[in-house]
This record gives sequence, structure tokens and C-alpha cells, in this order.
Amino acid sequence: MYDQHFPTVSMIFPLRSQILDSMVEKASDFKLIKDVKEAIRSDLKPRYSDDSVENFLLMSTALDPQFRSLPHVNDDRRQEVYELIENKTLILCDETDIVKVNFRQ
Repeated sequence: MYDQHFPTVSMIFPLRSQILDSMVEKASDFKLIKDVKEAIRSDLKPRYSDDSVENFLLMSTALDPQFRSLPHVNDDRRQEVYELIENKTLILCDETDIVKVNFRQ
């Protein structure tokens, strides 16, 4: 049973994006606030940025009903993630001799 009290891997990319977006400096920020935001951004930005890790996180996010529209990525990246999922599904179908389904209907 799904329980929202337990985080899942599908939450990592959206939360990381939300935190990075909220750490953008504003002209009205005091110097201390700007420094703290920059420290957080510079520490968090390289995390989970490897291509294979990012793809895994985005595919996990796309398969989660609450995030499946991938609102935190651009249209090209979103399409790329959906195609990755489709390709991986087709590979699994080939490996297991499952009847192929046309996902683009």
C-alpha cells in the first residue's frame, strides 16, 4: 500500500528541482542570504547529475502518478524520458516474449 509518509525515488528529482529553483538569488536578498543560497545551490547542483542517474530518476518520476507529467523539465527532455521508458519496455517485452503493445495509439 502506498503511504505518502514514506518518500520514494520518484520524489528526488522534483524536490531537487524545486529546491534549486527556490535558491535563485533575488536582488532584494541580503548578502548573507545570497551566500547561503549560493552555497546550497553549489552543493546540491552536482548531486544526481550523472546522465544515467538523472535518466533513472526521471523515468521513476514519470512512472509515479503524482509526477508523471514531469512539469519540472522542458518539453524536449520530457519527450526524451517518455521515449526511454517506451524503449526499455519494448526491450523487456522482447526478452520475455510478451506480446508487444503499440504505446502511441
